[in-house]
Amino acid sequence: MLKCQVIIVNYHCAADTIEAVQSVLGTSLPLRIDVVDNSDCPQEAALLTARLLGKAFVTIAPGNLGFGRACNLAYAQCHAEYVLLLNPDARLDSDALTQLCMALDNDPGLAAVAPATWWDDARRWLLPTLQPENHLWWLLRALARRCPILFGRALARRWLLWQQRLHAAHGPQDVPALSGAVLLLRRSAVAAAGGLFDARFFMFYEDTDLCRRLRQAGFQLALLPQAHAIHHWRASAHKDGLLQESARLYLGKHFPRLVRWGARLGLEPMALFDLLAGSAAKEARWGIARLPKRANVPTDPSACGAGRAETLLAISPCPEGFPAVFRPLGAPATASANLPLAALPPGRYVLHTLSHGHLAWWAIDLPATPC
Repeated sequence: MLKCQVIIVNYHCAADTIEAVQSVLGTSLPLRIDVVDNSDCPQEAALLTARLLGKAFVTIAPGNLGFGRACNLAYAQCHAEYVLLLNPDARLDSDALTQLCMALDNDPGLAAVAPATWWDDARRWLLPTLQPENHLWWLLRALARRCPILFGRALARRWLLWQQRLHAAHGPQDVPALSGAVLLLRRSAVAAAGGLFDARFFMFYEDTDLCRRLRQAGFQLALLPQAHAIHHWRASAHKDGLLQESARLYLGKHFPRLVRWGARLGLEPMALFDLLAGSAAKEARWGIARLPKRANVPTDPSACGAGRAETLLAISPCPEGFPAVFRPLGAPATASANLPLAALPPGRYVLHTLSHGHLAWWAIDLPATPC
């Protein structure tokens, strides 16, 4: 029996997909690699077929099936003990897959495990695990939007500190949810949870839905900080419509009462929490009203001529300040720690900084000119 099946979904990114395949070929584990091409493009299909001959099984989808359906298509073609979901723009370290498999081998109650995932090739910025999607968390976020300077900042800092400690720990660390970008799954646990992805999710929330089903089936999810991967994640504002549609589907599936209550008030489900956040949310959104503004991302004094050393801890695209990327514990403040700003779309962001032991929150408008 094969130890592991690797599933990669390609959509007009053949060069990235080929590199992702190369990143898992070095392992000594018996595995099968499946690439599903959603591009509906003869040139992409031809390139993948030619370059991956003898390395991976390439399936040409009849059109853009969406991420979940494409994964399901490949998942049905193999019965390996474990299944690795890997984004085309993600790369595994040479020993990471072996470490992840060992974590599942050692704990039958563990359904899924993910590595510590870096955002950049220089490995200065980490990506956090997924936030929990439930009533309590939505309530806390609504309160954070109502009181961003006080409650919001405290909640975001607690989340950031937890993520930093989580990634500095040793051994598998229990988490509420994991991203499908780099994720190793136990096939038997997936079967017990009702299958891989709900085909109704075209893109987004399919991994959140799966994680919730796995936990409901009695399994645990874990981050393994000692295993490493790189995911060149890029924010995509043009996908916001798909994100909102998937969020509505997730709510309708797992929180039908919330949907019904909202319908009685003539509101979308999440609008209930927006109502709780109050009108102050409109003023606070994308700037957090009284938050000091920065013209650039802080670095060390020699780089910008600033009067004090300052460490940039995290950056967030949301008004509540929850980090999209963050620095590990103990990371020094250096000029080379600058964020690759080109990876972020224009907009207003929240910065978490540390200067001489004091934490601060700032707003920054991108694109900005780094010093």
